[in-house]
Amino acid sequence: MNSNKYFNIEKINEDIIFIPYEGFDTLLIWLPGFGQTANDFFNDFDKDEINIPVPRKTKVIILTAPVSTNINTKYKLNAWFDYKDRSSNKKIIFEDTLIPHRERIINIINNEVSYFKGDYSKIFLGGFSQGAAMSLVIGLYINKLIGGIICCSGFYLPLIRPLEIHKKLPIFISHGDKDKVTTLLYAKQTFSILFNGDYNLTYKEYNINHEVNSEIYNDIKKFMELNKNRLEINPKF
Repeated sequence: MNSNKYFNIEKINEDIIFIPYEGFDTLLIWLPGFGQTANDFFNDFDKDEINIPVPRKTKVIILTAPVSTNINTKYKLNAWFDYKDRSSNKKIIFEDTLIPHRERIINIINNEVSYFKGDYSKIFLGGFSQGAAMSLVIGLYINKLIGGIICCSGFYLPLIRPLEIHKKLPIFISHGDKDKVTTLLYAKQTFSILFNGDYNLTYKEYNINHEVNSEIYNDIKKFMELNKNRLEINPKF
């Protein structure tokens, strides 16, 4: 795959990996939304050193969910899990469809952490819409304290069972106030659940629809810069 002036860009199956030529000290794993692939976010990350939406020396892995036949639409779509109900007022899922993909992503995290001498705080997990929901599921499930979770236009799933160490985990939530796909109500519910649980939250609303724009990417970059050098000792389980 072609490279730009700042990144060596690799494509492995349907996943895309951006590796800075100068080396990396941080990792962002990004999960696209329902029906999307890594290619849908390629142009967002295919930037020069000045305009990249992440801190310098950040490796980016954009993962593509497998294709499955959605029970509601009957179409074959990329999905991290399948919905029983995908209406804007409620998101009910088949939990068993999520578990294999959760384990795949945790395995990737556990493999990538070797580049950081076992320091999970150098790894950020984020995504858009369904990918954002998946990021919350994994970040609040893995028994390590990663660098942070980035939840763009996402939602909280009831199957999440956080550990006590996750109270220290930085979480960035962004949402468009004009979103008709995953309404702002979901963002406020997610914020309320996590806020009442005394989590380390940053919450922002934007004058946009169901999307990630340059303003959000700038805030993601600031969030990562603020937290990337946080030194946490992960307890042993």
